[in-house]
Amino acid sequence: ALIREQSNTEVDIVANTLEEIRLFSDLQTEKLVPVVSALKFEAKPGYFIQGDVAFIPDSVRIKGPKKIIDSISYMATIERELTGLSQSMEDEIELNNTDGVKVIPRKVNFRIYLEQLTEKELKTSLMKHLEFEQSDSLLLIPSEAVIVLSLPISQYDNFSEDMLTYQLETDSAIGDQPDGMHALQISSELPAVQVLSYQPDSLRILKVVAGD
Repeated sequence: ALIREQSNTEVDIVANTLEEIRLFSDLQTEKLVPVVSALKFEAKPGYFIQGDVAFIPDSVRIKGPKKIIDSISYMATIERELTGLSQSMEDEIELNNTDGVKVIPRKVNFRIYLEQLTEKELKTSLMKHLEFEQSDSLLLIPSEAVIVLSLPISQYDNFSEDMLTYQLETDSAIGDQPDGMHALQISSELPAVQVLSYQPDSLRILKVVAGD
């Protein structure tokens, strides 16, 4: 039987017996695999963890018997818990051991980026953000909303009310019976931005008849 060993170089090995095949299976090979985090971390209130943990290097070389190396698709860090973080940090962490496998390097650096949160108040016209048919014949009471957000300091200047999502819980009924109170929802799709409060939380929508 002709068996080809895939490594940094290609080697053709002829194995005629079960013993020769067993010996072939123990041949050494190597490859690069990504580093995967087993870290658990949590920011202190008032701070936000920006993005995923970064590893340096983000991949490592593993060497060992081909049958073991072929079964490995990543190398995980050891488990470690970090709580109450209030600033960005960099540290070193070991990778998990796998019997018969040599990992190069055995340790990697990791970085966690934190940002401090602050509050921002916005005022906006609700008609600008809510879609209605024949909106020129509708009157919203109140017509404006005041929104308080929690967001990273780095986003304070550039974040605007246009980046939020506005929705009435009873959108489908407005076309048939616009008059009445409707619950309002304002939310953010950005994980770093949280809507703390907004007023009003419901609207009265009146249909204006021409000539009134």
